[in-house]
Amino acid sequence: MVRSSSPIRAFRLVRMRLDIQDLPNIADLGDSITQGASDQSMGFGMAAELQEAYVRRLDVINRGYSGYNTDHALDIITRAFPTPEQASIKFLTIWFGANDANKNPTQGQYVPAERFKSNLLAIINHPTVKVHSPNIILITPPPFEESLLAELQIKWGATGETRKARDAQEYAEIVKQVGKEAGVPVVDAWGLCMEKAGWKGESNEILPGGDAEVRNEVLAGLLHDGLHLGPSGYQIVFDGLIAVMKEHWPEFPPYKMPFTEKVPWEIELGDQIANRSRASAEGPPEAPPDDPPWGAERPKSSPPPHNLSIITGLLATIIVLALVGTGLKGTSDAQSLSLSGESACPQYPPIKAFSSEEEKLDKDISDEINSEAFFAKSVKRLQGAVQIPTESFDDMGKVGNDSRWEIFKDFHKYLEDTFPLVYSKLEFTPINTYGILLEWKGKNESLKPYLFMGHQDVVPVPAVTESRWKYPPYSAHYDGRFIWGRGASDCKNVVIGVLEAFETLLEKNYKPERTLLAGFGFDEEISGYQGAQFIAEYLETARGKDSIDLILDEGGLGIIEMDGAVFALPGLGEKGYFDVKISVETAGGHSSVPPDHTGIGILSQIISAIEATPYEPELTPINPYFTTLQCSAEYSPGIDPWLRKTIQASLTSKKAAKTVADYLSTRNIFQRYLMQTSQATDLVLGGVKINALPEKVYAVVNHRIAVESRVADVRSNLESLIAGKILSKFPLSLDAWGSVSGNTSTSSVGKIVLEDFSDSLEPSPVSPSDSEAYKIFTGTIKQVMGEDIIVAPSLMTGNTDTKFYWGLSKNIYRFSPLRDEGKANGHTVDERVGMKEHIEGVRLYAQLILNGDRS
Repeated sequence: MVRSSSPIRAFRLVRMRLDIQDLPNIADLGDSITQGASDQSMGFGMAAELQEAYVRRLDVINRGYSGYNTDHALDIITRAFPTPEQASIKFLTIWFGANDANKNPTQGQYVPAERFKSNLLAIINHPTVKVHSPNIILITPPPFEESLLAELQIKWGATGETRKARDAQEYAEIVKQVGKEAGVPVVDAWGLCMEKAGWKGESNEILPGGDAEVRNEVLAGLLHDGLHLGPSGYQIVFDGLIAVMKEHWPEFPPYKMPFTEKVPWEIELGDQIANRSRASAEGPPEAPPDDPPWGAERPKSSPPPHNLSIITGLLATIIVLALVGTGLKGTSDAQSLSLSGESACPQYPPIKAFSSEEEKLDKDISDEINSEAFFAKSVKRLQGAVQIPTESFDDMGKVGNDSRWEIFKDFHKYLEDTFPLVYSKLEFTPINTYGILLEWKGKNESLKPYLFMGHQDVVPVPAVTESRWKYPPYSAHYDGRFIWGRGASDCKNVVIGVLEAFETLLEKNYKPERTLLAGFGFDEEISGYQGAQFIAEYLETARGKDSIDLILDEGGLGIIEMDGAVFALPGLGEKGYFDVKISVETAGGHSSVPPDHTGIGILSQIISAIEATPYEPELTPINPYFTTLQCSAEYSPGIDPWLRKTIQASLTSKKAAKTVADYLSTRNIFQRYLMQTSQATDLVLGGVKINALPEKVYAVVNHRIAVESRVADVRSNLESLIAGKILSKFPLSLDAWGSVSGNTSTSSVGKIVLEDFSDSLEPSPVSPSDSEAYKIFTGTIKQVMGEDIIVAPSLMTGNTDTKFYWGLSKNIYRFSPLRDEGKANGHTVDERVGMKEHIEGVRLYAQLILNGDRS
């Protein structure tokens, strides 16, 4: 029996080893034939047996993509594998050709032979691959069996010719050529299968599988549908792979490598348990006399060896504990694990007053804000704010150097006149002239402040659109339901609403326990570098990091109905931001003798390649929108049953999450970009004269980066895309942020330069949805707006001024308290806000102040 090591120590050891990040990887990259290598439903599974051969020594990552060819592989390779910081790739198998060789034009998979060859070389030499310095193995496509493929065509409802056996042979030869040129060993899957079929390789010999009218039964036994390998076919390729690995890397013997780290009973009893194998390539090690080979049936009268039964039971128990402790981290499809039965969308109760005194105060404030007199005053306050055109322009100079900032003096004067108690009783600090910082000192200095944010500026109204407005854009017309005008809903309503809440509490002689801050920038619409950035720096200097308990800014997705339930959707995170300038520099000259492709033409091909290869939608628990969907699945009565089930399955399944992401992204473009990095070419400049060839042209591509990604991923993706799609066609060099590749010889006709166009921004930290600040905030939403409202964390595709405040608080929430029916047309013609909804927002701000003092 196991001695000395306690169960706790054993548990910790096994748990550590079950973390896949601890082990180097064997990565398998390919098409559906690679993907199917993990399928054991028909029998032998190649990837499963490969994992068995290296269990607890190397982890197998299956990156097989159904329908993919080498063009597709180059598009996704930067996202297909972990970074070296996450895990190391020790071996890489590359298995393409079956789709590349498909010349049926209706299926769009064909990659011409020369490009197939250059693509394979590009994959081998790709920066994403080379950074791991893996041992690379190429695998040729298997044969095609044309009679079975003809049946498959009918089954799929496909038109046009089937794949041809001769094409599989041609592409297998290309793989072997690439292996020879690159010095990479090759597993000849085509040759091994054809040898099994009895082919001798003579020139006049009929190619097995090459007759759609006559079935080759041997190949039919290896290829279950004429294209995809069955168990026998995978076994042949697996044996070939193991033979190559043993020949070239004998230090990695399958089934016999020492474990990375042994658990206590293996140290005491040796490797007799672990080193048994079912693999035909290696054969099982000799078993102890009283123990039959793995998989053989033990006589029912013979009990298992005493030590083995104890160890097996203990091992099973510890593995279960370890899987619970790691949330199934070692399983390839595991995403997260909920063991407690708790809701995936926890709801916190409406805040209640602790005493009759607090209850009376709540009622007094609510009654005041809901009164007709307050409503009338609020209409005039918001109208006056909207009537001042505080426009910010992209080309504005620094404060003091550009007269267009001076309109904000008028706005400040208006606020001082409109909110006399705020400006007489609170401490006002102008920040960089036009930034507003108000401080209402609380009685309890041990409580961290709340900060309410908004911005004073609005996007400009182009003169050409003024005639299209129902009411003039700065008239602030009130039609009895809406106030119409630029900034009415983005976000003069927020600035006025916060100040109205402050003014109302001051009128009631309220003295807060907690210090309250209001910070209003003046250039949010042009990124906030002169307004909010200065305010944040001032606060961080004066108060220190993590010095604010809760920050509430504009934004979020508001309050909307989704499939029969009403949701409040505060933004707990924001996507990243990255502008890339792509320049093409080529020789000039007279346009009467142009080259085949001018710089503008090459740039257009780059843009076309970018647009042809969008990022994939991803849905992971990192993304607050993942929780939005879980909330919808749990609380929306009208959601499609299939979608509800699949969303809920995504809690523990990456495959289900991907299904949801793909489905939603095809239904709604806004939903797509909550899950996907966007890329939009927004600026282009090229050419200065009609008869002169352009010598330098450029485009700027804007990216809003998904929360799972980083700026570095976008850089790497663009570099790889241009290297794979453009440098293979044009003799150009590529300077990607200082890293030079491509044709740098005298035969080069120019260069492509990738560089940052403006400051980049990583995706924001995701604010907690279980903190005390969040519970007070969401409890206030329910208290004011209705107990039946479901509060669900969500994500913003754009950025607010909060990007400067990350160091001041972990609890940053973006939420404009407006129901969907109470706002319209932000940033465009006929922008408006409903006064009923605005008043409800004022109540929320005031009640949050009261509730924050009671925590």
